[in-house]
Amino acid sequence: MPLISDDVCFPKSNCMHDIEKWIKQADKLDDIIPLCKERHIALDVGANIGLWSRKMAEAFTTVIAFEPDSDNTDCHIKNTYGHTNIVLFEAPVTRKERMVRMLVRGAHYAREAHDEEQADYVKMSMTIDGLRLDRVGLLKVDVDGMDLEVLEGAAETIERCHPVVCVETKGPKKETRPIRQFLIDRGYELAFINKPDEVYVHATDQ
Repeated sequence: MPLISDDVCFPKSNCMHDIEKWIKQADKLDDIIPLCKERHIALDVGANIGLWSRKMAEAFTTVIAFEPDSDNTDCHIKNTYGHTNIVLFEAPVTRKERMVRMLVRGAHYAREAHDEEQADYVKMSMTIDGLRLDRVGLLKVDVDGMDLEVLEGAAETIERCHPVVCVETKGPKKETRPIRQFLIDRGYELAFINKPDEVYVHATDQ
């Protein structure tokens, strides 16, 4: 059963510290949205309980959100109630469509389980490129270790649309360096850092 506090629904396993952190993270959009010249579609990959999606919906015509954990999606639906321009997929996002074993950590962060015995559930994944979208203005990625795979599965969309990219880069350098290089190789430049996220803008949009 989800809990509701101060107009925010969250899974009962989460503590208020997590909620306060998520609200502050969503406030980062105040700095990101002005960088977005295209305001038609925003992608929220790792949408969690919907706080980013809700704020994106106020600035973009359409928000497409992805969140594999069912407890989180229940709260996402409640937290974004009334925002009819949000489309939510209960699925992980990967490089290629495949079955993904998911492990839910303490605060309902879902990540891929590499040990089959650890998996809490299995979901069929999606790719961003598989949606064949145009006019994407913002791509936010926060998927707990699968960020590069999401970007690789969005390579065509990134090349075509040049969205502003907000990606989580916490973790060891061997994991975060390829994320940065992927974007740099496609003409992106770092706009600013707001830990644990980095925001990139295509050089042609600077």
